[in-house]
Amino acid sequence: MESEAEGARRFSAAWKAGFAVLMVLVVVGLPPARVYSDPGWAPFLAAATLVAVGVVWWMARTGPVRPASTPSVSLGEGLFVGVSGLVLTTLFWVRAHLGVPAIMLGDLPLSIAAMGGWAWPALLFVVLFRRWDEGLRMGGRRRAGILVTVAFVAGTLGYLIHQPVLEALDERPRTALLLERPLASSPLLSLTGGPRGFAPEPTGVVFDLSTLRGRDSRRVSVQGGILPGLAADLSLAAQGTRLTSGDPEVVGVEISEEGRWYLRPEGPGGALITLRNGRARSWIGVWVVEGGRMAPEPPVEVTDALEVEMGGVRPPEEGFAELQEVTVRNVSGEPLLGPLHLAFRLPDDAGPVFVGGRRTTHPEVLGAFEGEGPLPERGIPWVEALPGPAFPRSPAPVLGPGESISIEVAVTGPLDAEIRVFRSLHGL
Repeated sequence: MESEAEGARRFSAAWKAGFAVLMVLVVVGLPPARVYSDPGWAPFLAAATLVAVGVVWWMARTGPVRPASTPSVSLGEGLFVGVSGLVLTTLFWVRAHLGVPAIMLGDLPLSIAAMGGWAWPALLFVVLFRRWDEGLRMGGRRRAGILVTVAFVAGTLGYLIHQPVLEALDERPRTALLLERPLASSPLLSLTGGPRGFAPEPTGVVFDLSTLRGRDSRRVSVQGGILPGLAADLSLAAQGTRLTSGDPEVVGVEISEEGRWYLRPEGPGGALITLRNGRARSWIGVWVVEGGRMAPEPPVEVTDALEVEMGGVRPPEEGFAELQEVTVRNVSGEPLLGPLHLAFRLPDDAGPVFVGGRRTTHPEVLGAFEGEGPLPERGIPWVEALPGPAFPRSPAPVLGPGESISIEVAVTGPLDAEIRVFRSLHGL
C-alpha cells in the first residue's frame, strides 16, 4: 500500500507538472501575438523570471543533495530542458513579431537584451522544472546551476533562431496564423467549442450600382468571443468563419488571397448574408440599388414568425395623444430583413383610436384581414417597425431569432387591435 510520503511526492510531482504546462501555455501559447507588441510586457516577464531564477538558486543551497555517485543532472534531463527551452524561446519570439508593425517593437529587443532576459521562456521552464522526488527546493546548488546554464544557452540559441523561422513563415501564411492567433485559428478554436457568438462589421450595407464606389466589394470584419471575457478577430476563413449568401444573384461572397471575406454586389434586390463559426451564427443585411432607387415589392405577411405585444400607455409629451409601446419579437429560427411594417385593425365600435400614421388599401394587406367583419373604407393604419434601407438609418437592418424591437404609437387610449406584420419595401 502506498505510504503517505509517497502519495505526497506523487501529488507534488503531478501538481508541479500541471502547473508548468499551464504556465508555459498561458505565457507562450495562448495570448494573441499582439499582446507582446507592448514594449512593457516582455521586459516585465523577463525581469520576473530572472528574479524567480535567483530565488530558486537561493533555495537550492539547502535543497536535498543526492549521493556523489549519482549525477546531479542526468543526460536525459539536460536534453529535455535544453530542447524545451530552445522551442519555447523560439516560439515566443516568433509570436512576438507576427502581425506586429516593426515600429512597435523598436526598443523591445534592446530593452530585453540590456537585462539579459532574451532567454526568459527557457529560464521560466527551469524555474518550474522539478524531478519527481523534489519539492519546491531544487536538489542542490550544483544541480540548479547546471540547469540554469543549459536553459540560458538554449534560450540564447532560440532567440537567434527565431529570425530565420520568421522568414520561413512568410511563405506559409496558414502556419503563421496558427501561431499568431492560436485560439482564434480554426483547429484550436474547435477545441474550445467554437465561439458562442460574434458580431460582424458591417451589420448592414447598401450598394448603389449607379456609382463606381457603390460597385466595390465590402470587406467583412468579425469580432467574436472565443473564451469568457476574451474576444478575438475571427475575420479570416482560416479561423473557421464561413459566409453564405441568401440570394447570390443579389450579392455574392468572395475570399481574397489573404483569406478575408468580402461582399460583392451582383444585381438589385435585398439579401441576407449568414455568418457561421462553430456554434455561433450572425447575419448581415444587404440591399443593392440603382441610382438610389429600389423597385417596390409587394407586401409579404410575416406575422407567424413574430410575436407582437402591446404595452401600457403613458401621458403625452405634447398635444393630446398618449403613447403606447408595441414590441415585436422574432420567434422563428430565421432572421428577417427589414423593413417591417405593422398594420392595425381597430375595433368597429367607438373607442380609443390610432393617431397619425398612414393608411393602406393594398389588396394583400386587406386580404389578410378578410373574414373578420367589414374593413374601413379609408384603409388600415400602419407604422414602420424595422426601418428600411434609407440614409441615415441603418442601411439594411436584420431582426435575428429571439431579437425584439419596440416602437411607440400615438393613441387616445389603450388599443385593443388586431396587428399583422408585413415585409415591404416602400411602405404599404
